[in-house]
Amino acid sequence: MEDYKHQNKLTGGLRHLHVDTTDDVAKYTISVKTVTRPNHRQTGKEIEVLMNAYPITKFPTCNVYQYDVQIRNGVEKNIIIKKVWNSNARKAALKQIIFDGQKLAWSMNNYSNSLNMVVDLNQEQGRPAGRTSNTFHLTVRRKTVNLAVLNAWLTGRTSMSEAVLEAMNFLDHVLREHPSGKFLALRRSFFDEKGDNQDLGNGVLAFKGVYQAIRPALGRGLIVNVDVSNSCFWARTSFMGAAMVVLDCRDHQHLMHVLKPISDGYGGVTKSTSFYKVHRRLQKLGVQPHYRGCPCTGVDFTVKGLLHANARQYMIKIKDKATGKTEKMSVEAYFKKKYNLTLNYWELPMVEMTKKGVVYLMEVLTIHRLHRYPWKLNEYQTSVMIKYAASRPADHLNSIYKLKAILNHAKDPVLNTFGLAIKDDMIRTKARLLPSPDIQFGGNQCLSPGTNGHWDLCGKKFYQPTRDH
Repeated sequence: MEDYKHQNKLTGGLRHLHVDTTDDVAKYTISVKTVTRPNHRQTGKEIEVLMNAYPITKFPTCNVYQYDVQIRNGVEKNIIIKKVWNSNARKAALKQIIFDGQKLAWSMNNYSNSLNMVVDLNQEQGRPAGRTSNTFHLTVRRKTVNLAVLNAWLTGRTSMSEAVLEAMNFLDHVLREHPSGKFLALRRSFFDEKGDNQDLGNGVLAFKGVYQAIRPALGRGLIVNVDVSNSCFWARTSFMGAAMVVLDCRDHQHLMHVLKPISDGYGGVTKSTSFYKVHRRLQKLGVQPHYRGCPCTGVDFTVKGLLHANARQYMIKIKDKATGKTEKMSVEAYFKKKYNLTLNYWELPMVEMTKKGVVYLMEVLTIHRLHRYPWKLNEYQTSVMIKYAASRPADHLNSIYKLKAILNHAKDPVLNTFGLAIKDDMIRTKARLLPSPDIQFGGNQCLSPGTNGHWDLCGKKFYQPTRDH
């Protein structure tokens, strides 16, 4: 251990500050040499194989302008961010620009001055102004992304840096921008509502989607990796049907029974375990109301959860426009008076939406759009999913061809705008077909399984049997 008496000292404070000399730095420096890649192996037979990747033949090398996007205080919900960004006011001010959905946007256009504007969502959606403000401040500030540094890195003229990562991030979002508007996007995977699917039972569907991502390739520049992506989604059924699946109910009467309030042991009632289970499992699902005379047909709502009240207990205030008087009545009575509808399952809990003040009956709701199923599959569902996802090489290759055609990179308007061109032919590369190993048994018996992948142990002796001590 070094003597503190001989350490460097600064007068007036920091008495124990030790300043390393050049010799000290050299003493603890470890030289690191990059190991070069060895030559290719010569074992086996040389063959040509297809890769599930497509070369990028052209990408932009000029400056692209990156913009920092902030909506109000920067912590708004995703649905608010999406509505503000898709507003007509924003589209009129910023054109030919892509957005990552959170804080970054890119464009070939130079908007040199920072953009500060107010977006009124009530005005955008043609609604009258409400009691509370529905306006949001949109702020956009410019920053430059140098794409030339990406080309320099690919050709070995510069090392990896933050500028290279920024350029790769930009190209990744350019690749995803157009498919995200056509399909359901789960990171780099895209799923079509009308695409290939398989019923797994219990209200769950398995869908085949497409995965695509930009990758740097040794000696080839940039490539686009395309593959099949499998995922599970809720079946598009009634909300009651989904609740029955969650609780494994026999019928609607059984569902009403298990969702009823239970005694709390103190003379009152509380929510049942089944209530909490449905409340947790069916949150954030997109639903639409359907009933005779519905004024919101085709309008999407997002489920917030169940309410501890049924249609006979939940009270609403209805104002008579003719007399100006306000009447308080139950939801059951309101549907009978307004629409002449008799509820069949009024005992079921009411369903609250994320939109403030919106509550609906469970029996009038249906699930719309694709919603990922995040819960664990049972044994039967797992077996069906494995069979659906597994495919032979030829079938897998045909699936990739079809998915590449669906992406249709050649006619992607965003790719064409930014000058990103992707070839339609798969990359062909050389590989080595290695010989299959021989299995050596006892008694000089040798078995060559070839490409079978299995071998028979009948009548065979182990090469070196285990001895009991």
